[in-house]
Amino acid sequence: MKTVQIKTPTTLGQLQAQQASLIKNATTQLTTLATQINELDDNGFLPTLIASTGPDLRHELQKQLQQSIHCCVVHPYQHTVGEGEGHHRYLSAPNALKALTQKYQDQRDQQQPQHSQAAIVVLITAPHITSFYQTLTAFNALMPIPELPQITRRVKALMSLETTKWKIPEAPQMPYWRPLKLAQWQTAKGHLTQLGAAQAAIEAIADNASPKGMLTALLAKKQQHLTQVNQDWQHTTQALQQVVGQYLTGNISQHLSQLSAPGHDQVLTVGLLLTGTTEALAF
Repeated sequence: MKTVQIKTPTTLGQLQAQQASLIKNATTQLTTLATQINELDDNGFLPTLIASTGPDLRHELQKQLQQSIHCCVVHPYQHTVGEGEGHHRYLSAPNALKALTQKYQDQRDQQQPQHSQAAIVVLITAPHITSFYQTLTAFNALMPIPELPQITRRVKALMSLETTKWKIPEAPQMPYWRPLKLAQWQTAKGHLTQLGAAQAAIEAIADNASPKGMLTALLAKKQQHLTQVNQDWQHTTQALQQVVGQYLTGNISQHLSQLSAPGHDQVLTVGLLLTGTTEALAF
């Protein structure tokens, strides 16, 4: 299996190794929690340390998420960036890196970020449109920057444009009856969801299950979810083999102009430039 080709500082580590470490730590915590649950009595009292750790972690995460960074995206379908005519446009990896460098050095842009401490450059490259769509789809699952889903939808449409543009939609020539299920209507489905939630709450109150049994069942569910996360990560890692990244600090403008990118054989490229503080980019 090929790993993600992304160069980051030692403080961040390799992306795949970092994710594997997070999954391993989560598994260890679940195992420890399972031991603690087994030691509970039916009153269900947790140690004070566990109860006090959650708010602290939540506070740290909220503090991290309150930070903001700046992002700039270049892609083949932008004016003066991509090459080609009509719907089919191209942007090689070196030209994408050149466009990002020019955009960062453009002093006339009033939206240009000021006093950036660090930056991350990411190039999503592909030699043809099919692999380009697959890589974009996988990257969107990790970092859904607003421009990327739009590009992905456009690439998907271009993949079948030559065959679908000749298809004429077919519609019935005469009025006809069709069965309609009320459960398909959004309003009815909303009422059913609310009734189901109320019924579940009533059944939970009426159930004589002990807190220990409920926690054990919840723990098993979390362990199953963690296993699925690990499988999804392995699948995403394979799909992201065409993503190349670089972490920059210091003189970002100078480093951008000196970076080396994949060759011009990667004719389809989306370039991302993320700038901000070191703490914000670490997340």
